[in-house]
Amino acid sequence: MMKKKLKFILIILVVSAISKSCSIDVLDDKLIIQNNTNETIVYYYDIDSMMPLFPARYIDSFLYVDGKRTKIEANTVIHPYELKHVKWPGNWDYFFSNTHQRNVNLYLFIFSKSTLANVPWDTIRKKNLYLKKYKFSKKDLDELAWIIKFQ
Repeated sequence: MMKKKLKFILIILVVSAISKSCSIDVLDDKLIIQNNTNETIVYYYDIDSMMPLFPARYIDSFLYVDGKRTKIEANTVIHPYELKHVKWPGNWDYFFSNTHQRNVNLYLFIFSKSTLANVPWDTIRKKNLYLKKYKFSKKDLDELAWIIKFQ
């Protein structure tokens, strides 16, 4: 009976060690957006190869699905004086290296939540009604310690 228990414990330890050594970070959250304003904001991000210039067709899916306005995702909302960790599957370094382009940039758009809730998307696009548009290289983000302060 004691041998069976020891064998069982040994199997558990081996399986546990193997699973830990094979695990990867599923979400990298080192990118932080800090809202230093009195306004609730919403962010959207993408890279060059997917979204070369605003307004681009890819950003449409940010608010629309099959032509119908969607709810603003709660995980993209940042309340006044709050900071939010932006999660990326895998890691952010891979985000910048997984492309055929040499100089990959992260584009970050900051919108007023009230604008997104009350203004038609076509108008937001035509008039570029975002509060701020950022363009960052990996080097830029490294220099900022991956903290983007919106003011």
